[in-house]
Amino acid sequence: MADLTDGQFADLIDAVTREAERVRENAAYSGDRGDGGAERMLHGVNTFRCGMNRRVPEEWRKHLNQMQREADPEFAEYQRLKAKFED
Repeated sequence: MADLTDGQFADLIDAVTREAERVRENAAYSGDRGDGGAERMLHGVNTFRCGMNRRVPEEWRKHLNQMQREADPEFAEYQRLKAKFED
């Protein structure tokens, strides 16, 4: 795995984004109903950026929220009381 400079990282992101745009255009010109995989490529770019910046991708947010709730002592007490009083 290669270590990238900030400039190389930006160039790589630009190259993949341009490729996604090209793929989307080609799909449109050929009459495809889909985007030829462009959205998947851009999703990969976003996930990669989030990882590099140590940010949580939006689609992972619900998992983070659940982890934070489960780590909260009040949540544990809530779970205990809920189990006690439910049928």
